[in-house]
Amino acid sequence: MEKLGAAGEEIVGTRRGEDTDPHVAAILEVARAVLRDGGRVSDEELAKARAAGVTDPELAEIVAHVALNFLSNAFNHLAQPELDFPPVAMEVPSR
Repeated sequence: MEKLGAAGEEIVGTRRGEDTDPHVAAILEVARAVLRDGGRVSDEELAKARAAGVTDPELAEIVAHVALNFLSNAFNHLAQPELDFPPVAMEVPSR
């Protein structure tokens, strides 16, 4: 992600589901809710997201990305493909 212009702190924050930009933070919260609650995002969570400027097309894209990631992970767990890239440290440093 650093090659795409994201700073190390931004990457760590995203892995934690946090961001200083309220719009991005709302997107991350919706993604977390979609995954945690099987797509059942509460009216309160939707209202907070919309108040932060998250649009209906963005909400649809969030659901699509979470679903695609889940589906890809499920297939990969079943197929157990040989990894063709170096492992990435996924530890998120504590604050």
